[in-house]
Amino acid sequence: MKSSVTAALFVLLLLSMGSSVALSQDDAEPTQQQDPAMQAWIDLMTPGEHHQWLAQRVGKWDVATSYWTAPG
Repeated sequence: MKSSVTAALFVLLLLSMGSSVALSQDDAEPTQQQDPAMQAWIDLMTPGEHHQWLAQRVGKWDVATSYWTAPG
């Protein structure tokens, strides 16, 4: 009985420590060092000329295909 109570208290202690660490993390504002990297990603993800070329082909396509699951 005494060992099960001790084990339960130990588990409770571990859970409370884990939750306190998770709650203590603050959401800091992005620093100036992160801004150039974020801007680079935004520039890379902006649709470009290739997307314009693909946009010309948007629509409904009627296609006939063949499919073989085994030789012969």
